[in-house]
Amino acid sequence: RNSADCACGRVNSKVGCVEAVEYWFKVLSETGFKTDVFKYSHLIDVYAKEKLVFKAEKAMKDMKRSGVRPNVVIYTSLFQMYSAFDDPAGIHRTSRAMEKSGERPNVVLYNVLLSALVERNAKVDVDRIVRRMEELGLRPNTFTLELLSALYKICDDSEKGAEMLALKKA
Repeated sequence: RNSADCACGRVNSKVGCVEAVEYWFKVLSETGFKTDVFKYSHLIDVYAKEKLVFKAEKAMKDMKRSGVRPNVVIYTSLFQMYSAFDDPAGIHRTSRAMEKSGERPNVVLYNVLLSALVERNAKVDVDRIVRRMEELGLRPNTFTLELLSALYKICDDSEKGAEMLALKKA
């Protein structure tokens, strides 16, 4: 992290400069700029990347309290954060909140969750995940197919794993 990024006020989530993001969020809020989903999205994404669970959860509550509806990008940031902490309760809470809000998952969110399962060598019902994606009308991208293939192999179904890789090549 480059401390100059914070000193000059440049906001860059790749740098993860929490202080700069908080500063600009506060300045924009205090000067009458509407705190919309995009500002909250950036704030929550930085908190999530820095694994600041309490701050991310507080920002989510503040956002909802202010009448701003979270989008799939915000939910994806939270899923990444909870996955990094191996916090299934956090993932479950976020999943329920997302479902309750009516926000639909996208393939990127599925890739985050699938990646966390692969990292943990989790034995899961991969067919159920694939069916759910199909029900939602989500088309797996190349990365999704690689992750599904890896999960099938973890679950001792190399044949289906090979099928996923074949789809990737098609």
